[in-house]
Amino acid sequence: EMQAATDVPVLHMIELCAGWTGERFSRGTALGLLATTGTVQTGLYQDALRRHGLATAVPDPPEQERLMEAIFGPTGIKLGRIDENGPTVTALGRELVQRGAAAVIAGCTEVGLALTDTTYQTIDPLRILAEEIVRRVKGGQ
Repeated sequence: EMQAATDVPVLHMIELCAGWTGERFSRGTALGLLATTGTVQTGLYQDALRRHGLATAVPDPPEQERLMEAIFGPTGIKLGRIDENGPTVTALGRELVQRGAAAVIAGCTEVGLALTDTTYQTIDPLRILAEEIVRRVKGGQ
């Protein structure tokens, strides 16, 4: 609806992420998703990735609670405690990889801030969006 109302390109970060990921991973590949409960429940990432032939793995309920605590808790990332919560977020991503995810998507800003020292591949949708903006500004379509 927004795009229909303007001639200015409107970029959809989740769709860009799904397209980027779909170009780099084989159909049927599972990708981990670390995001807030609300984001996971909307299915936005899962639906976009599915359209590109990819599966999604999300934390089980106790793991999701740990992620939410790391983001929103009294010593959470939202309060600037990124370094303190990095090990928790990184461990949650590792759990998804151990269950078969080929990489982990940082499905919200806070997760991307905390996933800095991993031994597994991570995908940052904000970075993909920024790179697309730069590409377009430089003349790419």
